[in-house]
Amino acid sequence: RVVAWRGEVDRRDPALRAAPMSGRIRVLVVDDHVVVSRGIRSLLDQYDDLEVIGVAASSEEGLAVVAAEEPDVALIDIMLGGPGAPTGIDLARQLKRGGDRPRIAIVTAFDDPQIVFDAFRAGVDAYILKTVAEDVLADAIRAVHAGDRFVSGPILGSVLNQFEDLARRRVQD
Repeated sequence: RVVAWRGEVDRRDPALRAAPMSGRIRVLVVDDHVVVSRGIRSLLDQYDDLEVIGVAASSEEGLAVVAAEEPDVALIDIMLGGPGAPTGIDLARQLKRGGDRPRIAIVTAFDDPQIVFDAFRAGVDAYILKTVAEDVLADAIRAVHAGDRFVSGPILGSVLNQFEDLARRRVQD
């Protein structure tokens, strides 16, 4: 199931409002900008069912925190460092090789359709623009934790266009 944000959240959906049965959702934030990672942590601290268990500034740090803390959901930025540094998509790909946990949500300012496509091809569970409201971010984390996929509304059109292009190419082949 894919959950898309179109400016309002359906609070009737139990996956978006219920706390997990086993306690709080353990979240890792991977972003090379300290202000952003602190801001996300501060936003998520207001929700009783979400717990930021670690912050990492690079792919290497992210891998170490995942191994040590076993988060439920990892929020990962696309750009993690300067040129030549592994990207958030590289990190997602590495984490997915290890299994389905943590669930992975890209949280970024990039809305380029090719980057979105590459992220989903790497196995991410969500693609969230940094422009979303804080309650939408929290609801996206809950949805991803529940096994759903999430796409920010503003990029949903580009995702569907990519899917349509792929389908058209398959029919032609």
